[in-house]
Amino acid sequence: CGFILSQRKHLKAIRAGMEALSDAFGEPLPGTQRRAFPAPAALAAQTETALRACGLGYRAPYVLDAAQRVATGKLDLAAIAALPDDALQAALLAVSGVGVKVADCVMLFAYARRARAPVDVWIRRVIDEQYGGRSPFAGYGDCAGVYQQFMFMHRRDGGR
Repeated sequence: CGFILSQRKHLKAIRAGMEALSDAFGEPLPGTQRRAFPAPAALAAQTETALRACGLGYRAPYVLDAAQRVATGKLDLAAIAALPDDALQAALLAVSGVGVKVADCVMLFAYARRARAPVDVWIRRVIDEQYGGRSPFAGYGDCAGVYQQFMFMHRRDGGR
């Protein structure tokens, strides 16, 4: 859900959306004032309108589709872990609103497919400015995703 929410959003807005979903539909976390991120079934039971009320905007139907697929077993997140990269990506792309960048993020961060290097606006700028528009990731093999993260942080933080 976090990567679906990341489309055309900055970190503060992503966090706000995740917290709004948790506050509205999550279970209380004992000993705190906070709530857990909602289970897929809890999100799947909501309406698009209810999700939009959490500030999800056009992403609301995408989150709803993902939650419904997981809650019904149509998308088994544990089972797809065993798939080869192409099949895993195809399974993720079947979710409404999930494109290659979001699928690559999920593959890299949730499934430890380190050869995946998501290309967002920050990475596109680095590729265009430093590599003449040609992606350098093929040369990094199974470490491409790690290298991508260094590129992202370096660019985002102004080279610090």
